[in-house]
Formats: sequence, structure tokens, C-alpha cells
Amino acid sequence: MTMTSPKSPSEAEYLACQLPSWYSTFSQPFPNRRKGLTFQTRVLDAPDSFRPYLVEDGVRLPPNTKPSSCLACKPKRVAGDSDDEDSWSEDSSIGEADEHNNSLSRDSKLTVLTDQISEAIKALGGFIIPKLNWSSPKDASWINEGTLKCQTAGDVYLLLKSSDFVSSDLELIDTVKDQKIQIILRKWANLYDSQEFRCFVKDKRVVAISQRQADQHFEHLPQEKDELLVFLEDFLEEFVFEKFASGGIPSYVVDVYVDRQDRVWIVDFNVWGERTDSLLFSWEELNGWGADKESEIRVVETEKEIRPHPLNNFRAPMDTVHVASITGGSPDNFQALMDLCQKPGDGSDHDDEGETE
Repeated sequence: MTMTSPKSPSEAEYLACQLPSWYSTFSQPFPNRRKGLTFQTRVLDAPDSFRPYLVEDGVRLPPNTKPSSCLACKPKRVAGDSDDEDSWSEDSSIGEADEHNNSLSRDSKLTVLTDQISEAIKALGGFIIPKLNWSSPKDASWINEGTLKCQTAGDVYLLLKSSDFVSSDLELIDTVKDQKIQIILRKWANLYDSQEFRCFVKDKRVVAISQRQADQHFEHLPQEKDELLVFLEDFLEEFVFEKFASGGIPSYVVDVYVDRQDRVWIVDFNVWGERTDSLLFSWEELNGWGADKESEIRVVETEKEIRPHPLNNFRAPMDTVHVASITGGSPDNFQALMDLCQKPGDGSDHDDEGETE
């Protein structure tokens, strides 16, 4: 194996991999495809006030926004509940919350953003997956019933504000010249985990393909993997190599989905490097992959080879779930619940910061 010193991704590579950079290329109709090669998406430019809102302590939603669910608890009526949405206002902490909400309500740009999010969700069929320029808030899905599926602007704010992955995007934006925060809303699709794959492209050649969900074993994949390798190599060579970044970025990682009709869909692009999860490979072997070494596909062959889920460290705290049960899981009481919770710190040691859905 030829050992190569790993290099950090360049600014050009980061820019090429953010969804707004490549979406227009792959959303256009292609030969033999009435639609494009990726899922419908809306990109919204965030106002200047959005960043301070994201980074402030606590999880507080803007006025007139509600999550559609709360910590896996469905809204339910409890005996003695008041019909008044302000029934919690006698709590001494609510006065501070009202003052904060008033400041948010005076932010007309944030109100406009809320309207834009709501309109985009409706245009995309009523359900979407949110992300920032690069990352989706997978680490915060526990607060949204374990899913990234959103149907309200409140769902979107809740996930983005609760996510450390999104915070890492803000740090990256600071290092990229003239880069602005963009909110990306992708049409929800119920994808089968067994049909998602991560393709590692080095010098415009597929060197490795990994089963995307390495924490599961799918009995059919070991028998189909050789055929999948050739199939995905052909797809990337025909549709991606010279089109992604106009062929100017030779090495990157691309996530794809193969549907029941054997159509390949591009899910996301990621930079080549340790910021991106190498799944069933290691970055040491990927960086040292020589030009004369054949490409390889890896799947979880047996249940004994199942890997730990990369987001195991990002689960709902039991005490938070307990508090949610006390409040009845009602979105009307959500803000009072969040007043008891603080946004997780930035000390989590995760590798999978640049992933998408």
C-alpha cells in the first residue's frame, strides 16, 4: 500500500460540497430521467439575526412557532389543563421568556424567515428534512421523535438550534471568505437504509464504496455487492465525475441511494478527509489507496460485524423524557419545558460532522 500524507480539505473543496453549490447541476433533467438526480430542495438565505439566535443559550422558539411533536410524546389532554395557551405565565421564569419572545417578535427578518420556511414546506409536499450549508442536525433527532422529518417551521428551528453538528457548520462558515448561512430544506422521502451507499472518489476514480448504515445487517447485500460496485461505478463515471464542480475537484465523498427501479439518487457530497465518516473503511487506507489497486465495496456481511451507531452519544436524556411526560408532551407547554433544559456543550467528540441526511 502506498502511504500518502493526508491533507486538510481546501476552501474550494468545502465550497463545492455545500449543497447550494451542486444542487442546480444535479437537479436538472438528465437523459432517460424526467427529473434530476437529486431530491427537490429549497435554499433560504438566513438573515443576520439568525446566527445570534442559533448560538444563544437555551432552546427557545420564535413567537408563533410550535413543534409538531415533543420528545416522542404525542399531545394529550390532562385533567385540569387550561385551554389558555398562557396558563404557564404565572411562573416567575415566564416573565423573562416573554421579554425574550418580544425581542424575537420585533425581529421582522426572523418573522419573514419563518414565513419562508412554512411556504417551502408546503411547496415540498408538507414534510422536509432541514440542514445548514453542509450538515443536517442528526445529533438532535432525539428531540423530534428520533427523526429529521419536519412539518412546521417550529420543527426546523428546534432541530437546528439543538444540534452540535449545526454549530460546527457555523465555525466552518467563519473560516470561509464571504460565506453566509443558508437554510436548506429537502423534500422528505422514506428511504430504505439498505439502499444507501457512501462512495469514495479519489482522483476521479471510485476507490471504495461502503454500506451507509453500518449499524445494520441486510441479508441481501453480500450477494448483491459485486453487482452494486459495477453499477455505481458506471453511474458516477457517466453522471458525476465531470459535472461535480465542473470536474475541478478530483477527490470527494458522495452519498447515493438506489431505489426500487434501480435509479440512483444523489443524496449529498462531502469533503475527502476525516471530517467525513469513513464507515467500513479507514482514512488511513483510503488516503493510501494506490492507482493500481482495484476498487472495493464493503457491506456488513454478518450480524457480528455490525458497528455501533455513530450517533449513540446523542440520545434523549432520561430526565428530559421524564419532564416531557410530566408536561403531557404538549407543544403548548414546550417552551416551559425547554426553560429547564440547556443546549448541549461543544465538547462532544464526534467525527461525523459533515454529513447529510
